[in-house]
Formats: sequence, structure tokens, C-alpha cells
Amino acid sequence: MTAEQNIAFGMSIKHTPKDVIARRCAELLELVGLGDKGRSFPHQLSGGQQQRIALARALAVEPKVLLLDEPLSALDAKVRVSLRNEIRRIQQQLKMTAIYVTHDQEEALAISDRIAVMAKGQIEQLDLPEEIYNNPRTVFAASFVGTSNHFRGVLESASEGLCQVENQTLHVLPVQNLHDGDRVLVMVRPEEVSIQSANEGADYSANGVGNHIAGVIELRTFLGPFTRFHVRVNESTTLTADVPSQQARDYYVAQHVVLSFSPNACQVLSLDKDAVELARLAEAEKV
Repeated sequence: MTAEQNIAFGMSIKHTPKDVIARRCAELLELVGLGDKGRSFPHQLSGGQQQRIALARALAVEPKVLLLDEPLSALDAKVRVSLRNEIRRIQQQLKMTAIYVTHDQEEALAISDRIAVMAKGQIEQLDLPEEIYNNPRTVFAASFVGTSNHFRGVLESASEGLCQVENQTLHVLPVQNLHDGDRVLVMVRPEEVSIQSANEGADYSANGVGNHIAGVIELRTFLGPFTRFHVRVNESTTLTADVPSQQARDYYVAQHVVLSFSPNACQVLSLDKDAVELARLAEAEKV
């Protein structure tokens, strides 16, 4: 079938008049940016164009809810970004409810008005993308969405915001929903972590309340606008810091550095047995 015939299939099953089908096909081809491809066959279309035709076919029958299940998984990275923007544009233009299933976290954050993070068939958190990323409410959501540094320890003082992690005390904001002695996970996003050489950071303890951890740069990865540093703290702990690339030029592998982050950057979550298991599954991506 041609692209136009493909789009028309659902409408023909519903015995829609031919003139309505022709008009609707033309409108949908324009909507997905393929107004000149109506007579093209699948082998004459790219993967991205084929997905656009599939989207137009789904829209042709005017569904009340559009369900998209991993629609971009078979496409290359550049086409995925372009097409997800198109899907978002079309959804907003038509003001249609869409449920979009994906394991691609960046895709979910970019395309959604609300995100449901699910584990073992249960919703862990249903929230705005910004809240899912900045304020995860469960250990699973914190472990599954985005890159983060995790510290497991004990809440030493909920009122003063003190957590004992290995041999170090982390300063966090006062915690109201937990109690002294609770096992907790402290999460810090890499972009919240700053880096300085060990010599420059010699007097960091005098710079007010904050968290400062010494280590050695193990890996340096340039990622365009920012550079990601993996810093080895001890045999069992490696932390990650995302630094604007212009500020990252003076840091190199094997350099001794100090990582710093404020109490405001710390998310404190209860770490019970079930949470530990879900966190393990999130890290293994087996949910």
C-alpha cells in the first residue's frame, strides 16, 4: 500500500465516505510533514518517515486517547530526537490525550506533561517531569531516573539534617518525615557537584556548612556543553560530577580533587528492605 492508502485503512474499515477519506489523508500528511509522500511505498520512505505515516494512520480514526508503545525504539538517535519533537508538536496542536510508553528517560522527560514511574506493575511516582527529576519520592524513582550519586547511611539527626555515611557526616536539610536512626539513601545529582583541585580545596572546611569529599579523578568524559568526571573516593565508592566544559579544562585523570555540594542538593529517602530491592532492580534495569 502507498502511504495514503495506509493512512486511509482505518477509515475505510469504518466505511467513511471516499471524499472525506481523501481530505483527511491530505490533512494528516501535512500534519506530519509528509504532504508530498502520499503516493510513496514503504521501501521509498526512511524509518522516521514510516513512523510518521504510522502516527498519521493512528490519528485518522480520531481516537479519544492515543497510545504509543516505544514508537521510536528502532530509530537512530538523531531521528528519534527530531520525531519526538514532532510527536509533541502534533499532540499539543490536536490537544489530544496521549499515553507514551518508553524506557528512554530523556525521551520521557522531554515529551511529557506528566510521568508515571513504574516498578513491578505499580506506580512509584506520578508527577511533573521536573518533580520526578528534582524531587523523587521513592528510592526506585531516584535510582531509575537520571544519573545520580547515592550515599547509603543512617540519619543521625533529622532536626539538624545530619546523616552518617561510612566515616563521614553529610549535611542535608532538616528531615521532617523520618526519624533519628532510620536507614536512608542520600541522592545528589552530578550537576550539583562542584570540583576543585586538592590544593585549592585545602581550606574548604572554612567555607561554611557544606559537604566536601576528597578523591582522585578516574575518568574524564567530554560531553559537549559539560564534562563528566568520575572520581574515586575509596575502593567501593566512585562519585560523578558534571562540570561546564569551559570550567573543566584544568582537571585531568589521576588528579587529586575535592568534590563539594550543598545541603540543598541532597535528597533524603527512606531505605527499607523493599526500597533496597527495587533500587537493585533499577540499577540492573530489570523492571
